[in-house]
Amino acid sequence: MRVIVMTGVIAFLALSAAHDSVQAACITEPIDRSERAEALRSRTIADFVRRDIIYKIVKMSETAIEVQVTARFLELPFDMKQVLAWSVFSANFDGADEKQTIMFTDNRTLKDVGRFDACRGLSLS
Repeated sequence: MRVIVMTGVIAFLALSAAHDSVQAACITEPIDRSERAEALRSRTIADFVRRDIIYKIVKMSETAIEVQVTARFLELPFDMKQVLAWSVFSANFDGADEKQTIMFTDNRTLKDVGRFDACRGLSLS
């Protein structure tokens, strides 16, 4: 749980910076690619998988990742959904292209339940 909270703080700071930016990429600070940060993201994502919140993660294109989520995702508080979104985003993208997007779909119906990008943050359907 401490890993998720720490990642949440990182995500909040990054999202705050992204909303203040007028750059095309929307992220003012580079995503931390240190070994420690990468390990933290990996553990956080693995925790969501272990808790049956993430069903699977699929790379759709160079700028799109689909995260198929279970019903447990829908029950999470919004801030935890943001932690998950930022963890997947920062593990896969650098924020240099504003088209980089994480799409969330319900694994049972494959219907869109939300999306995340560095410019607008997390929006739920």
